[in-house]
This record gives sequence, structure tokens and C-alpha cells, in this order.
Amino acid sequence: MPVDTLFVEGKLDVEILTALCAGAPEVERAGGKGELSAAVTDALQLGRNAAYLRDRDFDYKPGDRANEPAVDHQTQHKVVLGWRWFRHSLECYLLEPSLVALAVPTAATDFVMALRAAAAAIRWYQAARWAVATARHATVPWYKLETGIDSHTDFRLPERLDHDAVAAWMDGHVAQYRDHWNRALEPDEVRRQYGGYAQRFDAGFLGDTAAILVWFSGKDLMAALGGWAATAGMDSPGKLRERLRDWVLTNPERALELLPEWSRLCEKLRAPAPHR
Repeated sequence: MPVDTLFVEGKLDVEILTALCAGAPEVERAGGKGELSAAVTDALQLGRNAAYLRDRDFDYKPGDRANEPAVDHQTQHKVVLGWRWFRHSLECYLLEPSLVALAVPTAATDFVMALRAAAAAIRWYQAARWAVATARHATVPWYKLETGIDSHTDFRLPERLDHDAVAAWMDGHVAQYRDHWNRALEPDEVRRQYGGYAQRFDAGFLGDTAAILVWFSGKDLMAALGGWAATAGMDSPGKLRERLRDWVLTNPERALELLPEWSRLCEKLRAPAPHR
């Protein structure tokens, strides 16, 4: 039988996915990533056919199947209990240029250039966040090492985003967690990872909007798009997100056409599932 309850992380997820799926399945907020699997387990024990969906964030590198949510957790019988987005986070889908062109038509003509400029501005910070994320996978406990300056506040960026300032922030940040159990956090190793990601995010990468939306944080991009958003009367990253969200809520069928991964997810949720 199809999934009847989909657990997600936040309010935005509930709003967007309820609209896209037209109420089937029911979408419920479970809390952070750590609560998603437990929520599904509890629901299954109550006889509900549940699953979850989460942002990929910096926890995993992108998969090799674009426009397809990746399996995040499944049973030994290959029954999917949870998925994660192919792009970095839900905000990265809201920043899809074709969607922005319809949601913010008065400022859409230069959006792609603005997005690339925003990506260039946060390039070093994204490289540092990926380096920290790579290091923390080998630490115990890795979940206490945040990749950014404040994971509990949306749209925050460091005061300085140049190469040297971001590298200095990264060095000081990981030093707080480094001990003899966490060799992955040694400065040379973290710097090596940082250099690799910085090299990946080169000029060619910064010209590829699709790659930007896969690898970079959507919230960080929105924070860096403040100047462009102001030209359309949105005075904060939150207002930008609200404008894009509201367009999706009003035009869910069109949104599904613009973003094949959204449509594919709905198909998966409604497909008959094997016995769990």
C-alpha cells in the first residue's frame, strides 16, 4: 500500500510537501534528523505505512542519479523507510531559476547572474563546511561538530567571507573538538580537505547553476542573495523564502513540472509498497 504518513524535519517541508502531494500522504513534522527514523518506527508499530524525507545537507555527497531522491534508510528486504533529497536542501529547489522566474518576475532577468555571484561570495565558506563535514564523519561523536557558525539560526553567514578569514574560522572551529580520539580533525588533514573542496568549487563550477544548487547550502545562498532580493522588495532571506514558498503553494502542479525530482518523489510515495 502507498505511504500514508511522511515525516519531515520542519514547517517548510510540511507546507511544501502537503501542497505537492495534495494531502496524500499526510505530512507530519518529526523534528530533527535524529527523530525521523524513530517516528517511522513508532508509526509502523501502530499499523501506519510511514516513511520519512530529509535534507541531504553536508552529511552526504550528492548521489549519481539527478532528479531522484536517494534512499536514506531501508529494511533488509529493501523496503524504503526514508529518502533524502538529491540537492543539498529544500531551499535549493526553491532557488531553481525557472521557478524564481515565475515567482519573482520583476527581478527574474538577472537572477542567474545573481545566483552565481552569491555562490562566488560564499565559495570558501562552503568549501570549509564540506571540509568540516568530511572530518566529522571520522570523529566521535561527530554530531556535535557543526559545519557552520550557527546551525540553529537560518540565513547566518560569517562576517567575512574571503579565503583567509574563512580558513581561519575553520581552523579555530575544529580545534575546539580535536583530541587524541579525533585525528581527522588535525589541522593539516582538515586543510587538505578544505583545499580539495576549494579546488572543486572553481570558476567553472561557479558558472554551473545546477551544480551550485546541488553542492551549496540553500540557506547560505539565500543569505548571499540579499541584494538581489531587495530589488524585488524582499528585505530579508526569510522574505525571499516566503515568496518562493507561496508561489509553490499556489501553483503546485506547475512546480511539479518544473522540478522532476518533486514529481518523482510523489510517485514513489503513492506506489504500492511491498510488505515490511
